Amino acid sequence: MRVLIVSASFAPEQTGTGPYSGELAAGLAAGGLRVEVLAMPPHFPAWRVAPQDRVAGLERVETTAEGARVHRLRGYVPRTPDAPRRLAFEATFAASALRAARHLERPDVVVTVCPPLLEVPAAQAMARRWGVPCLLHIQDLVPGVAAASGMVRSSALLGLAEAVERAAYRRADHISVISTGFAGYLARRGHAHKTTVLPNWVRAEDRRAGRRQLELRKELGVGEDEFAAVYSGTLSRKQGVELLLAAGADPGAHGLRLLAIGDGPNRPLLEAGVASGAAPALTLQPLQARERVPDVLASCDAALLPQLPGVGSTTLPGKLTTYMAAGLPVVAAADEASDAVRLIRELGCGMVVPPGNPRALVRALHELRADPPEAAAMGARGRAYVRSELDHDHLIGRWIELLAWLAGPRRDG
Repeated sequence: MRVLIVSASFAPEQTGTGPYSGELAAGLAAGGLRVEVLAMPPHFPAWRVAPQDRVAGLERVETTAEGARVHRLRGYVPRTPDAPRRLAFEATFAASALRAARHLERPDVVVTVCPPLLEVPAAQAMARRWGVPCLLHIQDLVPGVAAASGMVRSSALLGLAEAVERAAYRRADHISVISTGFAGYLARRGHAHKTTVLPNWVRAEDRRAGRRQLELRKELGVGEDEFAAVYSGTLSRKQGVELLLAAGADPGAHGLRLLAIGDGPNRPLLEAGVASGAAPALTLQPLQARERVPDVLASCDAALLPQLPGVGSTTLPGKLTTYMAAGLPVVAAADEASDAVRLIRELGCGMVVPPGNPRALVRALHELRADPPEAAAMGARGRAYVRSELDHDHLIGRWIELLAWLAGPRRDG
């Protein structure tokens, strides 16, 4: 079976949707499928393409260790990813993907990963031209994230995004989502009959148990008697990382060390706050190499999951399961309606505080610090869940089954 994956973000990107698209392609190829990928050069979360990754012509073809062929397409990558520039980025990738698809062999199934949103109609057009089914895989509910985070304030742009979203759902032969909350969103729009929940697995490097290291704690800037709470991932608006700055400035944060590890559009904001001395309990560190992340997390005491109010029901951060795999208790500052909060409460793997409330976040961390056995039990419950329910090989098997069903003769329902 031949599968074409259309995903602007792709490995070796370390955060966002790219790592999952990379491991999906690798898993399908290892399972015997012939996989081709249309992707941009690595650019996220810094929104920069390194000199060695730039595409000289229209495209560059790479082959992964598992045999997947990756077509890196030339396109516009904005240094400042505001709404108009993001739109231009998505449009140029969609156009480049349509051009590149003309030279590919006919696949049996097209898989398109959202976000970005504008690649979806392009992938669906490819599938229609070849007469093959198109599976839409949703990692984020794009219009909802854009509206709730304030990234898009133009009613015209939001209206356009919602129209593209409705058309994408209607034209998709099948839709896969990463959470039951997303499935409910689609059901309310009349698409329950063609929706499957396929959660993100625990990524390859995160499946390795990390080792707590005192020297590594010192290297990260954690004092000998400090309780280290880590945020690791993209530093952008929808994550609500401004809360880390406010919590780091809170007088009650004495004895805590908040670590913000990552890159993204909002990193300069945090850098300015730290440089001014306004947030003495906050330390910034660069994005860590994937193979180092388990040891970094294992050397911390708790994990932080901030979100902007209203965003939680439209996104399920992959960092949550990364934290859980590391056995860390999670403190989420998020809406009660979010999938992340639902999972944390169901499993008892952490604590929940209101979004945007630094004092509540600091209090929760002090509670964990004061009760090490309970903090350890929370971490153990999270780790047990991801090991039993989010196994990579099992979920790749489910992907292969779904793709085989789509590619074969199907009956309605």
